[in-house]
Amino acid sequence: MNYKCIIFDCDGVLVDSESISSAVLTSMTNELGATISNEEALHHFTGKSLKFCLDYIESVLGKPLPTDFDMEFRKRSFEQFSLHLQPIEGIHELLNSLNYSVLCRFKRTHRKNNSKPYHHKLILFF
Repeated sequence: MNYKCIIFDCDGVLVDSESISSAVLTSMTNELGATISNEEALHHFTGKSLKFCLDYIESVLGKPLPTDFDMEFRKRSFEQFSLHLQPIEGIHELLNSLNYSVLCRFKRTHRKNNSKPYHHKLILFF
C-alpha cells in the first residue's frame, strides 16, 4: 500500500491524558461521597466516552450527578493538563522515524481550550 499520511489521535496516543482525566474523575467522585480508587477509575474509564464515565459514576453514587459536574470536570482537567500533561513515552522517536506526513486529531474541546501538544515539542511534527 502507498500511504500519503498518518493521522494520530491526541489523547492517549500522543499525550498521556487518560491518567490525568481519571485522577480528576476519581477526586470529583470521592468529593460527592463515593469511594473509588485511581486504579478502579483507570480500569473503568480508559478509552471510554465521557458519557460512559458519568453514567458509571452515577451508578456508583446511586443518584444523579450535579448539573455542573461535566463542566467542572472539563475545567479541572484542563487545569491539570496545563500542569502535568506529558507526551507518551517514545512518541518523539516514533514520529521521527516516519516517512509520511503526520496529522493530529484533536477533540473539539481541546480546540476551544487551546489544549494542544504544543507544550511538549510535538508541534515540530505537525
